[in-house]
Amino acid sequence: MKALDTSAVLRFLTKDDEEKAQEVKEILEEEGAYICGEVIMEVVFVLRRQYHMRKDEVIELLEDFLTLDSVELEDGVYLEALEFWKDVGKISFPDLVIALKAQKRGVELFTFDRDLKKKLKLFLKEDEKQ
Repeated sequence: MKALDTSAVLRFLTKDDEEKAQEVKEILEEEGAYICGEVIMEVVFVLRRQYHMRKDEVIELLEDFLTLDSVELEDGVYLEALEFWKDVGKISFPDLVIALKAQKRGVELFTFDRDLKKKLKLFLKEDEKQ
């Protein structure tokens, strides 16, 4: 197994360099890959800002990739955050991950961002009902 960094994941997902995308594909097929949370966060940022992908495109692309049998995630919270990100409106992916991690630890998220606080409060209460 190899740990993939952001550049390797981006090459595989975007196929903007076919040779490098093929190298990553071979790693996935032959030995599998570990993906840490920081890589996922960076990939989301780059796909949104530099590749100008819509949120739904990023979610679909990452969900397909991160659920491959050959991919091992650092923490399932990232897939959970992608799932929730579909429905929470304008909350950044990192803010959502931070909120979910706090919730899983059983601690309240403290923020000065009033809009974020309001949206997360509604979102996290809905999640607790399920």
